Amino acid sequence: MKLKHIGIILLSVLPLFVLSCRKKAEFEKPLGLMSRLVKLSSSAGDTPVIVYSNTDWEAALTDKVTWAGLDRLSGTGCREVRFRYSENYGRARKVGIAFAAGAVKDTVYMVQAAGQANPVLQFVTSSVSVSPAGDRLELALNTNLVYDIKDAVPQLRYPEGGPDGWLTVESVALDKVIVNAVSNSSGAGRTADLVLIHTDGEGDAMSTWVTITQPAL
Repeated sequence: MKLKHIGIILLSVLPLFVLSCRKKAEFEKPLGLMSRLVKLSSSAGDTPVIVYSNTDWEAALTDKVTWAGLDRLSGTGCREVRFRYSENYGRARKVGIAFAAGAVKDTVYMVQAAGQANPVLQFVTSSVSVSPAGDRLELALNTNLVYDIKDAVPQLRYPEGGPDGWLTVESVALDKVIVNAVSNSSGAGRTADLVLIHTDGEGDAMSTWVTITQPAL
């Protein structure tokens, strides 16, 4: 009976011993992370990010955001960093936590689900004409991206082989995009498309565009 009892104890301890050995081997590395992608709900909260290391390390967000933060920016050995985030009322969003232990670096990306069910982004008109002498255009927007419009990216696309550089984007706001056009002394009319793009934290892009034409002087 005693031998049987000892055997049971050994069988119980063996998995813990093997697990301990595996962890010890992992901790002998300068830096290790459990995951490189964490998906979060749209609600506010905080979640632990486990850092494995055998030395000093530092942590920082990859972008300056107002909706998330860390409870510590450095540590030694195996520790836990708490990632805290506010409720998301807009589209899905993402930020990375960059870790560095000497020359060894790694990043885990935190993606928070969208809190907005039906996002809208649309220019009120599909085409507009600007004066040959040049002008400042206010292009009205229909959008409910209250929390995301600041991250929308404007792009000016000119026809292949045609003149370019005659338009500049001054600003993007919730209700309008302001564009400036220089005078057209080229002797021919010209066109360009202004495209406004918003890409969320999951890589899903939505866009809208307006065609701008300008006759010659």
